[in-house]
Amino acid sequence: MANELSLVPKQYWSYKSERKIGTEVSLTVTDFPHPIITVSLYGRCFDRDNPLPTDSDNALTRKAAVFEGPILGNETVDKPHEIINKNLLMFKQVTEKAKQYGSNILVFSEYGIISPPFNRTILSTVTEKIPDPRKGVYNACDKKDKSLPITVALSCLAKHNNIYIVADYGDRLDCDVITDKKCPKDGYYLYNTAVAFDPNGVMVAKYHKRHLFRVGEQLIYDYPSTEFSYFDTPFGRIGIIICYDIVWGDPGTGLVSKYNS
Repeated sequence: MANELSLVPKQYWSYKSERKIGTEVSLTVTDFPHPIITVSLYGRCFDRDNPLPTDSDNALTRKAAVFEGPILGNETVDKPHEIINKNLLMFKQVTEKAKQYGSNILVFSEYGIISPPFNRTILSTVTEKIPDPRKGVYNACDKKDKSLPITVALSCLAKHNNIYIVADYGDRLDCDVITDKKCPKDGYYLYNTAVAFDPNGVMVAKYHKRHLFRVGEQLIYDYPSTEFSYFDTPFGRIGIIICYDIVWGDPGTGLVSKYNS
């Protein structure tokens, strides 16, 4: 039986998989008033003056979709790239549904593409050297860079559905263990990374998770310096944080106080 994405009441979607565990996940579509401050990959939206959705007919109101669910694939049987492909296929179906419901932005959960059961060495083979959007305009869907399959797929989802997309996957930065005293012994930094794409497929922001959660993440990913990452949209400036970051002052408070996001 093929995987199916079916509509259920109250604007929640249920993604049903062949796997017996993990059962049900949902995509929530919510109206929010302008301006929005921060979208976290943990799935929370914050508005400066009113944290609750208001008049959906208001001209300043936009629609945000947040998807969170179990990872498809079995890490004991499937190879990492097979798990990634299964979840990107699910992302495609979710994005199309979100667009059907008029969503302006879609935020996928942390570890939505591949989760950390794999060790650092294995995970490094499927992380990507994600371009820095601060260094120039980069449209992965147009360039079709074969070394960046996840980035290309997400860029094309955003472009083909005319929607902002924020998703989480791994960024790899090579370093020299001789000249860089902080460089890990294996010669590269791995970062838990959120990447945002605009409706044209252009990468507009990249953020490395600052606060890693316990040993599970700390054995795989590296700590970056504090980053303040945001992108501007017609409905406001949006700052990015990831999950456990929300517990700490920065970068969340800095995004608001320093960058008005």
